Order: sequence, then structure tokens, then C-alpha cells
Amino acid sequence: MKHLLRFDKKLPTMMLVTIALLMISITTATAAESVYINPSSSSAAYGEMVTVEIRVSSETAFQGGQFELGFDPDCVMINGFELGNNFNFGGASPVDQNSEKILFAAVNLLPAGDYLIGELTLECVGSACTTDLAFEGVKKIVDKQNTLDVNWVNACLICTGEDPGSGDVSANVYMSPSSSSASYGEVVTVEVWVSSDIPLQGGQFELGYDPDCVMINDFVLGNDFSFGGASQVDQNSEKILFAAGALLPAGDYLIGKLKLECVGCACTIPLTFEGEKKVVDKQTTLDVNWIDGEFTCTDDGPISGDGSEVYMNPSSSNAVYGEETMVEIRIDANTSFQGGQFELGYDPGCVKINDFVLGSDFAFGGASQVDQNSEKILFAAEALLPAGDYLIGVLKLECVCENESCSTPLTFEGEKKIVDKQDLLDVHWVNGCFSCNENPDGLSLTAGWNFVSVPYTLTNSSFSYIIGDLPVDAVMSYNSSLSQHWVLSMDLMWEPLKGYWIHATEDCIIPAERLAKSLPPNPTEIQLYNGWNAIGHCDSTDTLNPELVLKSIDTKYGYIMGPWDPVEKTYTQCGHNNETGIISEKHMGTDIFEMNPYEGYWLYMNETGVYGSFGC
Repeated sequence: MKHLLRFDKKLPTMMLVTIALLMISITTATAAESVYINPSSSSAAYGEMVTVEIRVSSETAFQGGQFELGFDPDCVMINGFELGNNFNFGGASPVDQNSEKILFAAVNLLPAGDYLIGELTLECVGSACTTDLAFEGVKKIVDKQNTLDVNWVNACLICTGEDPGSGDVSANVYMSPSSSSASYGEVVTVEVWVSSDIPLQGGQFELGYDPDCVMINDFVLGNDFSFGGASQVDQNSEKILFAAGALLPAGDYLIGKLKLECVGCACTIPLTFEGEKKVVDKQTTLDVNWIDGEFTCTDDGPISGDGSEVYMNPSSSNAVYGEETMVEIRIDANTSFQGGQFELGYDPGCVKINDFVLGSDFAFGGASQVDQNSEKILFAAEALLPAGDYLIGVLKLECVCENESCSTPLTFEGEKKIVDKQDLLDVHWVNGCFSCNENPDGLSLTAGWNFVSVPYTLTNSSFSYIIGDLPVDAVMSYNSSLSQHWVLSMDLMWEPLKGYWIHATEDCIIPAERLAKSLPPNPTEIQLYNGWNAIGHCDSTDTLNPELVLKSIDTKYGYIMGPWDPVEKTYTQCGHNNETGIISEKHMGTDIFEMNPYEGYWLYMNETGVYGSFGC
């Protein structure tokens, strides 16, 4: 992870003093304020939505605040949040599946009174359940300088009625065959069926799978359905829709045929029904038993008979980024032979062949590249070799997959053959597998303040997990909507694209495994406000200029400053938008300003905007 290095890259002195003052001078006022939900108790039937107000009643002037609203996701889902008219900045964003973060701020102080923070639209997704709507996390109401004393009044939501799908199972959705298999590169067909005891018209579901093991090449809709098909949701899920022109009587129907290609080595995966899955008649969702299937990629090609075997030793190998490992290619011949040839296929984004050393039993041969993902290997002895096990040669394989893990099959391809002087031998070609493991480096912190960021959503984004037992005594964020630095609780989450100040009492490293990206990785975005905003770089590997990174807000920002050098205690660059080249000393146009992975930056916005990643 060559970019996860110590940030040896200035806050102005005044800004450092401001940060210090903010950390020690936040006081608690003694006013009587309340944040509450109206109505305090609400109800809705299964699948219905209800709107509730979140309000603040203040006996003193205030400007804004924040909190998390906790709920039971098995009972209720938040479908929308509309900010109240008195607040100019804010909104809601999910913290996790059972908590929503809400921010709200006015341009100026609001006089004492009762104000609508915003309206929540809630949907009942459970039957006969009750959930608290609870104020959680870092929760505060602030004026320009003080955190007010607040009475946080929780509420509840009751979901009534029954899930229409509950009761006796009236339909089964299943695969035929339930278990299928193929060798690397082969394609098999799997049918998806619905068997219903009552009339039906259509339905939908997502089919989940591991894209490192199988790829869906095609989906052909069954003849009984007039509308539908398959479309990819993400790299490991396919959405399938099917609908008839009219109700179909009870019976067994072919939804469609899937063509599955084996793209992995020695793997078995479930084929799972996921997402919003349902089978419906014209008005009702049927109660369905969804029966998952299974797919296996074998680690060898078709066996043509009881012949000789070409294989790798070890069959599965691995290395970390930049390191090499040795793999033998061997032949176990059941009869005399003289030589042969084949192509070895691989993923060049994961592995590189640095060398091939021919075995000592072969006088002629070697390796030459066919294209970027295939190497041709020839080997021949001067005379027939008796039956036995021989080393064809040794491959030097280098892991070239940086900052993440990857694997690739090593496959025997092309015109592959083993020969004696006149005849082709019957050969079993056994593919291998190579894995790149993520480099064990991490994010280095220097004693003192470090200005850092992450470009993607983390698998576990809690600061308590990321910081763990490291010598860190403070984490601070900058709320651009309120123009305030806030010292964060360790229970809060590290959000991608945002810049954070981390204070270390001594040099240390955040281990790479604590910075693992969630899978599948999703594009992220954050709201930016007029004035200064603390942001991060959106790429995990490459140094890029703001002209590319900040394309989504190109016309809305004026300046960018960073990265922070914790040793010199200074910023190393100041970029001016719409300027080019070096202007004076550290000042420059954004065409040559360099944004580095995992570092924090100050960005001055001339107007509000949304900063989004572009799939980095």
C-alpha cells in the first residue's frame, strides 16, 4: 500500500489556536429545551407509510444541531426526510441499518420558540411490532458558542396488521437442477421455476452469486411470461422480472433459463434469492418458499479418459503485493512421451509472469507471451522419456494487485498437447489458482495532529474499532454547515470523502485491515456548504489533480489547501481554481495541485454543492 504512508506534508497558527480553544472552551448552558416527535405515538398497517414531525422547542435563541434517530429496521424503514423551512442547511443520511443521522442549521440565530426540524416518512415493514424512535449518538442543540441543555423525548411507532405473505406457503420458486457444475470456461444452463397452488401473474427477485466464481452470460424468459428479463444490480447480483399478460392458473411454470459460466477455480457458491422478492396475482403478494441453489466450478477441464496429467505444484499459491512466488508445472505421464505445448491463461491485473525456467529433463523450450493474459509454453526432450513424473518448468509469479486482495485461475488453454514421436497422448489438464493478498501496511500517524481521510465506505467504520488501542486521544471533524470543529465520540462512524483531524500522542499506524473497504464498494457523496469544508481524496491508489477529482463541483469552489504536514505544521500547497501553473511559491493552479490518497484538504466553496466520488 505505497500510498498509505506517513503524512509528512500547514494549519495557520491562528487556525491551530482556534482548534485548541474549541476543544477546551465548549460550555454547557442551562436552558430548558426539548426535541420531540409529533405525534409521540403513531401507527400504520403493514406496507403503509406515515409522516411524523421532529420538532425543537427552545426557551433561548439557537442556530442548529444534530442527532441520530435509532429504530428497529425489522419493523420500520425511513423512506424520506424533508427539512423544515426555518433551516437552510441539513438533511438525513443513514449511519447504519438501524440509525439515521440528522443535521439542521439556520444561517442566523433563531429566537426562542417551537420549530419544525423536519418531517420523516416512515414505512411499516414488519407486522404486529412496535419500535422506539430514539434520539442517539452525538446529539446537541447549539447557539453560536454554546451547547444547550436539551430534554430529548423519544417516541414510538406501532405497525399493525399482518404481512400479506404470511400463512400457508402457496408457491415455491426453485432451480432445476438445484446443484450444477462446470469446469473453468464452460457454460451450463440452469432453469428457474415457480410452482404455485393458486393463480399468479408475475414477480421479481434478485439472484445473488459470487462473481469470482460464476458469471451470468444470459437469461431467456420462459414462454408463459410476456414481459421481463434480467438486469445487473451490481457485480454480484442480477435482478429478474417476469410477468404474464393475464392471470395464470395454478401450476408449475418456467420463469426462465440462466446461462452460467465458470470463471473461478475450485469454488462452490450458493445461488441465492435476495432483494425485494415476491410472486403476485393481480392484487396480492403470495406466500412463497424461496429455495436457493448451488453452483460449483471444478479446478480442471473435461477429462477425456484415463490418461496422463499436467498439473501445478502447489495447485494454489499466493503472495502479497510486489512479492514473487514459485510454482512448478509438472507432468505425470502414464506412458512414454517427448514433449508438448500449451498456453497458460491468467488475469494480468492480479498476477505477472516474471520468468519461466525449463526443467532439466527438457533440452528445448521456454515461454513467450501470446497477449497480455496468456503465456505460450513449449517443452521437448532430445529423445522419448519413459513414463513418470517430470518437472516441465518453474514459473516466477508476482502479485501486482495493490491495496486489495484478488485471485485468478491459472488455466491451460490454446492448442494444448503432449506427444510421443508420432501420437497425441490423452491428457488431463488440471488448472491452478493464484491469490494476491493485501499488503500489510497501514495508515501512518505522526505524533500530534494529522489531517486524514478515507476514499470509500469501510467494512467497520466505527472510530472505536479503527482507533482501537492506538495512542490516539482525540478525533475531530469540521461541521461546515455550522462552521465549527467538533470533538467526536468514538462511537461515531468514519465517513468517506470527509477530512478528519486525529491527534496521536506518539507515532503509530492504523493497520490496513481496519481500513478494509466494504464490498461491493459503492460510490459515495457528501454535501458541501458555502465557506471552508474539510474533505478527502476520492481515490485509494493514485495522486490526482483537483481538475479531475473535483469535477462534480468544478464551477462551485474557489480554493483548495493541503495536505497538512504534521512535522512542519504547515500546508504544503494552496490551489486556485481556474488558474494554471505555479503562481507564487506554494500557490498554484488546480491543474498541477496534487491530491494524495488518505489525506485531508480544506476546500473553499463559493456556493453549496455535492462532492461525489467517481468509482475510485
